[in-house]
Amino acid sequence: MARKVKKALRDSVRNLGAAKPKNLAAPTLTPPPYRWALGIVIGLETLLIFWALAHQFIPSPRWQNIAFYINIVLCALCTAYFAYSFWLNAPLYQSKIKIVLIAIFTPVLIYFWGYVAIKYGAGDLITHIEGKPAMMEDIFTKNVDDDERFKKEYLDKGEYEKRYFDNRKGCITRLNGYTLKDALPVHFCVSGQDFAILPKHVAVKIHGLQSDAGFDIERIEYDWLKTSFLPTED
Repeated sequence: MARKVKKALRDSVRNLGAAKPKNLAAPTLTPPPYRWALGIVIGLETLLIFWALAHQFIPSPRWQNIAFYINIVLCALCTAYFAYSFWLNAPLYQSKIKIVLIAIFTPVLIYFWGYVAIKYGAGDLITHIEGKPAMMEDIFTKNVDDDERFKKEYLDKGEYEKRYFDNRKGCITRLNGYTLKDALPVHFCVSGQDFAILPKHVAVKIHGLQSDAGFDIERIEYDWLKTSFLPTED
């Protein structure tokens, strides 16, 4: 009997020594300092992106260079800050796949977020503040895909007058031109009524505000006299 008791005690001690603690504290998130600075930068860039999407802006070559270097600096600073935050909370990231994805996509997202905000948003805002009324001339061409779709879905049915397509960010009545190659968006949308009567190539006068940063497009005016001398087909 005494042997059985001693054996039971030895087994209990052995099991207790081999047992692992179950209530280990899980790693907690350590917030990095100066989070408010990062929040201000991202907040301002977000507002500038909304501003850019609400306007149509053609950045000047000089402003494109300036915006590129500003964005590179901000991208490097923000990426370094996120890397520091990751280093503080390294125990939370055990998956190698997650680490690789974060390392690849974080700088890319930061760069393109700032790209739109600074190049288009900030440039257009500067133009609204210090720009002066100006006018440019160009030859716009109907978008080929839009022209075919518009004729098939609306013109042949006689429904184009019942709908209005004037939406610069997304439409099927787009005009393309050389001056718009660097613009956001890279096309100009017109009404369905205009698109139905326009020839394939049309001369236009682009009215807006111009500054050293670029040109903000407000409206276009058709130059019918110059258009009459343009070829009807390519």
